[in-house]
This record gives sequence, structure tokens and C-alpha cells, in this order.
Amino acid sequence: WSFLVGFFMFLPRIIHDLAVPPDDDEDQGAHMLTWEFGQAYRHLPSLLRSLAFKPRNLDEQLREAMLRGNLRRTFSRFDLAMVGIGLVVGSGVFYKGGIVQAQGTGSAVFLAYIIDFVPIFLTALIYAEFTVEYPVAGGAFTWTMSTLGEFPALMTLGLLLVNYVLSIAAVARVLTFSIALLVNVESTVFLIDIGGTELDFLSFGITLFLTILLCAGTAEAGFVLAAANITGIFFILFVGIAGFTEANADNFVSDWMPYGVSGLFRALPGLLFSYIGFDAIAYAIEEAKDQADAPSAYMWTVGVSGALYVFMALSLAFLTTSVALNQCTNTLTEIVDCSVPGATKAYYQAFVFAFDSVGMQWMQY
Repeated sequence: WSFLVGFFMFLPRIIHDLAVPPDDDEDQGAHMLTWEFGQAYRHLPSLLRSLAFKPRNLDEQLREAMLRGNLRRTFSRFDLAMVGIGLVVGSGVFYKGGIVQAQGTGSAVFLAYIIDFVPIFLTALIYAEFTVEYPVAGGAFTWTMSTLGEFPALMTLGLLLVNYVLSIAAVARVLTFSIALLVNVESTVFLIDIGGTELDFLSFGITLFLTILLCAGTAEAGFVLAAANITGIFFILFVGIAGFTEANADNFVSDWMPYGVSGLFRALPGLLFSYIGFDAIAYAIEEAKDQADAPSAYMWTVGVSGALYVFMALSLAFLTTSVALNQCTNTLTEIVDCSVPGATKAYYQAFVFAFDSVGMQWMQY
């Protein structure tokens, strides 16, 4: 209340200072600042009209890139591909396919990945052309500024930041759950409850450590990314191959499109999210030794990620069915009634549940 009273008491003075220019003989401190703010605000529409949709050419952006400094470039074609693959292929390869198989496509989930691959591949070709033509960091932000102007570029930048922040937050949040599952404890063990708000310091600490590690330098970051990606791909292939050792063709045939073609097409938007991340190559292009390596890095990224997704989808489809995945399980992947507190659908832990059902409980680790 005191704030509102004070605001309305000073409101007439503020309106006066905005509308009436200060006299030469008066104290021009606060009055002058308020008057100048009002004059600047009055020119805002004309500035927006003249600058908001004014494109910036490539020469201007290249000059700005040079002013930032010409550091040693260390990324090879392999490093650029690792940047893209690292952001595209993640824990979702074990998670998203199970949900889609249970709720939409059945064993045809691999077909949905292939259909989604087509527009992603075409988009990657466009990104490759833009990256070579505009070899400066910024990606879609830079390209939008060069074609539509600064205001659309600002909106694009905001959307990109939201996308990356939410994606990293989602992965970090699942990280604690995965570690808890690995050691057979409740995920709440790693959470701290403060006034009803759960704080996940484990995920925060791991994210902070990786951030510091990647900030050590581009060469070091490239090595860490390559090591992490190669390790991740090895385990993905290991899980997929292990699944094929227990493959049952009856599962695949009997579970083919249980919801028809409409179920297949309903699954496409959700799976398209799995391919997001290859645009990171554009943001790392200023670190590349040869910018002509970008197109092949894009192709390797979408090609490897698409092949891994299809491979894992087929492995899961031969292991289990959508009917089985729609059952409820507890934290130990034991089948329970869905009304039991803490029960979740099996498709949230699709591979763990599938391996348990064929007697390969050790694979959950």
C-alpha cells in the first residue's frame, strides 16, 4: 500500500516532467532525465520502423566477427559432427520410442522415424548452405538478421534460448532419476526439499561441472564431446544388439500399427523433436579449421542419428509390444496395478521393462 500511495503522489510530477521541457535556470537533475527519457520514447516508433526490419549484410557481420578476435581454429570435420550428434542423440533414444510405440505406432515406430527423417534431412541441407554462405556464429539468428531484419532476429534468438534452456533442464532433471534407477533407490534421495520446493543439486552440480569443463577451451571441449559421444554410441549399440539377441518376430508382427495409419501420423510431431540439435554446428562454425566441412558434418549428424533411432526402434519392437508397455510398474519395473501410489506406465522405462520381461534384468544397469 505504501508503494501505491507513493506512486500516485508522484504521478502528476512525472507527467509534468515528461510533457514540459526544463527551464534553463532551474535545477535540471531529475527533470532533465525524465524529459530526455520521454523524448527518446517518442522516437521509438520511428526507430522501430527504420531499424527493426532492416537486414544486415554479410560484410557487416564478418567485420563484427573479426572485431571479436581471430582465435586459433581447432574444430575438424569430425569435431563438428560430434557437436551435432552430441545434441541430437541422447537419452531420448531409450525413452521417446517406447512412448510412441505404446501410444501410437506399435512396432511401426521405426517407420515414423524414417518419415520424420525426410524433412529433417532437407532442413539440414538448407542449414548447410546457409552455414557456408554465412560462416559466422549465430545460426538462425544470423540468417534471420541478414534476410528479415533485427526485430525478427531478436524473436528468433529468444526462441532459441528457450529451446536450449528447456532442453538442457529436461535432460538434467531426468539425469537424477536415471542415477537413482541405476543404484535402485528412490529419486527423492538426491533431492532437497526446502519449503515444499524440491531442489535437484545433483543435476545442477553435474551440469555446472560439464559447463566448466567445456569452457576450458575449444580443443578440450572437442575432445570431451568426442569421448562422451563415442561412449554413448557404444552403449546405445550394445543395448540395441542385446535386444536383438532376444528378438521375437511374433511381437513385431502382432503389434503392427494397432491404432492404424492415424496412429502413425499422430506420432510424427513427437518424434520430430528427437532430431532437434543439429543446428549447433552453425554456432560452432567460427571454430572450424575449414568452413567447407560444415555440409558433410550436417549429413553425418542426421545420418548417424537417424540410423541409431531406427536401429533402437526395431530392437524394442522385437522385444516387446504396445500392450505390454501400457502396463504399470513400480520403480523396480515390477508390474503393479495402476492405482498403486508411485506406479508409472512401463513405456517410460521401455528398454528396462522389456529386458526384465525376457530375463535380462542385468541390462537395466
